[in-house]
Amino acid sequence: MNLSAAESKIVDAAVAQGYQTVVCGHTHVPKEKETTVNGKTVRYLNCGDWVEHFSAAEYSEGRWSLCYFNEIAEELQPDELEIPADIQLYSMFIRKSSFANLK
Repeated sequence: MNLSAAESKIVDAAVAQGYQTVVCGHTHVPKEKETTVNGKTVRYLNCGDWVEHFSAAEYSEGRWSLCYFNEIAEELQPDELEIPADIQLYSMFIRKSSFANLK
């Protein structure tokens, strides 16, 4: 799996510290990669963003994954130039999401 220079440094640091998964979000581009360094497998996840990709990293049943909330994106009109305010995005997310796994 090809990793960027920054991703490689992050994964190397994770291996050095004994981590199996890295979750970050600086680039706003959702990515999910798995690579092996020194015989250790590490998953790299970038959660993306709510503005363009409507994506997030989710931890459920002991595993991290990338989730895309396409239903929210479909509610927005294609010709809509204004990005909804944070509270509007949050409200749409809450309406469309199920938090049954949270206790």
